[in-house]
Amino acid sequence: MFDSYTVITDPTVKPQGFDLPRKQWLTLKTIRSLHARRAHHLHKWGMTESPACDCGYPDRTIPHIVNDCSLRLFHGGIKAIHTVTDAALAWMSTLDLEL
Repeated sequence: MFDSYTVITDPTVKPQGFDLPRKQWLTLKTIRSLHARRAHHLHKWGMTESPACDCGYPDRTIPHIVNDCSLRLFHGGIKAIHTVTDAALAWMSTLDLEL
């Protein structure tokens, strides 16, 4: 799925991206938590008929969207999003999904 990493190393220090505009911060938090109202969870909760991604992959999850989706792939991966690179911010701002 993705390499292991530590997002929060010191809980007394604000995480990277804390000062982002609200929409970007919420997207970042959603990716960090790996939970969103995506097809995977909506299907799990009985709110959609299928967990499939519109790219054809059978299960649309955050790791799939970031790492594998042929429509939305971010080449830096989840780790680069966690470190809030300029490329990650640009990708999040053009993402066609509300996470």
